[in-house]
Amino acid sequence: MQLKVARRVLFTWRRLPGAPETADLGIWKNFVEENSLGIAPNRVAPRRAELMEENLVKRNRLLDLEIAKQERSVIERAAVDALLLRVASMQKTILYQSLEREMPAKAAGRSAEEIAVLGRETADNLCEIFSREIEQWKQS
Repeated sequence: MQLKVARRVLFTWRRLPGAPETADLGIWKNFVEENSLGIAPNRVAPRRAELMEENLVKRNRLLDLEIAKQERSVIERAAVDALLLRVASMQKTILYQSLEREMPAKAAGRSAEEIAVLGRETADNLCEIFSREIEQWKQS
């Protein structure tokens, strides 16, 4: 048993095309190597090394992402999406209220410069909402 396989395995290999007819150990070792034969856990697939390397790269990437998450140096997409939805909803409310209800009444009979000031106030209000929400979000 110098090939370190069971007799039944050897009998199965003898039926394979190109199997050696002799009991020469060197010829059998070459045959086993050329045909990627071996004990099941030790069987070598043609792409095994490449697949193991890809697996290692992916595992390392996952570990890097987990570390970054624990260090809070990355943010989950869902958290960013929730923040942006909240900010957009709040700004939309202010924008519609200002442009549809307040601005027409305030702008009636005013000059273009005065209307521009009113518009700037609305823009400042929107920027304030955004910056306040970002600061709150950073602290949570």
